[in-house]
Amino acid sequence: MSSPGLQLPTTALDTELWHTQLEVSKLIMDAALSGTNVITATSGTATVASADDTNDAGKAIRQQTSGALTADLTVDLPAKSRLWILTNGNSGAFTTTFKVGASTLVVSQGRTVAAYSDGTTLTPIGDFTIAAGSILTTMLADLAVTTAKLAAGAVTTAKIADANVTQVKLDPAAITAIVNTALAAGPITAGYVSPPQAFGSCTLTHGLGSMPTIIRMEFVCISADLNYSVNDRVPSNSGLWANSTQIGAAISGSPYAIADKSSGNVVNLNKPSWNIVLTAFK
Repeated sequence: MSSPGLQLPTTALDTELWHTQLEVSKLIMDAALSGTNVITATSGTATVASADDTNDAGKAIRQQTSGALTADLTVDLPAKSRLWILTNGNSGAFTTTFKVGASTLVVSQGRTVAAYSDGTTLTPIGDFTIAAGSILTTMLADLAVTTAKLAAGAVTTAKIADANVTQVKLDPAAITAIVNTALAAGPITAGYVSPPQAFGSCTLTHGLGSMPTIIRMEFVCISADLNYSVNDRVPSNSGLWANSTQIGAAISGSPYAIADKSSGNVVNLNKPSWNIVLTAFK
């Protein structure tokens, strides 16, 4: 017998049986390449029969369960070396497991999985169904995507290799941080953003290792003032300075004036209502 259960005629013997044996073998080969066996059991263990030289349920490449489960279901497949296509067509709050010997494979409802059996171990080799929300961690190979739409909630962690995406739409509410590693090859290679400082002169270590090429100072509103709301920012470079190790602001104790947010008139701000944030890039 061959692995699929085909009867191999004996040379110079079985001369009257060859026609029958070849007809059965043809049916077995058809089933092994494209046949489907539907398993209607809804609990316990369903054994898929497979006898040699017989076109039975175990010869079909696709084994598909069907029906609403009343308990966990185990499908016991023939201990043969072959490829299987396993489809879970069940419903209900129970598990469907396919097994060969002691080797088991759980297939989720609504999914189809390709698996190889060596007669002892059942090994999945591919999943033909990718349901919405099923990808949690993924890597897209180089140049694999030029235009991509990722549905809300579908991806929680993603690595997209360099140069893979030329156009992408992401829900702004879903983004917590963006790190652009491409900056390392461009004019900006490092940056520093200071913690908020009380309004007044300050000196901070930026840690960039050399003189920054871009420096910036912003006044950050921490309580309403001059029609500005909390977290509003006003840029100002007056008194800003930097060297190879430090960045600072030289602000005197005198009144400091900025434009009123509503009227545009230049008015002295209330210093306790503001913090200072310094940034530097190289």
